[in-house]
Amino acid sequence: MQNSDASNNVRIEDVAARDSEIENDLEWMICPCCHQHNAPHANFCVACGAPISATAAIAPFERIFAEGFLLREAAFGKHTKLFTVLAVWLIFFPMMVSVIGLFILVPRLYWLDPGLLVGDIAMLFMLTWIALLLYRVTQNYIGQNQSPPDSPPPSA
Repeated sequence: MQNSDASNNVRIEDVAARDSEIENDLEWMICPCCHQHNAPHANFCVACGAPISATAAIAPFERIFAEGFLLREAAFGKHTKLFTVLAVWLIFFPMMVSVIGLFILVPRLYWLDPGLLVGDIAMLFMLTWIALLLYRVTQNYIGQNQSPPDSPPPSA
């Protein structure tokens, strides 16, 4: 007895054999971060978004995804390294200081130019975002280096 598809007269065994041959012929790319199998032509991992090909961050649009992955890993990842923490501080701390300096040193004459109010709101938003990013990255690094408390033995 043969299993067949009524519309095409294609045997299910033939389709399954062809699919297994196709799967065996493909060389899967494995993500270095989450070890997920990805298609051979993929630039980014489908599970975690990590760049997995050599040309993943060359084009401007793909570079945004690669930088976003790095910031997500620094802020929310499980394995933040000291180098990553220092790099994030080196990049974003001078920006935070310059925003604070601009906010303090520029004279505020809102009744003459309402655009200054919009600029101040944008600077406060940027200051908040940078401070939260620095806090998350530092907290993530400190939290992973602390040993977990001893758990009580299981009760019988």
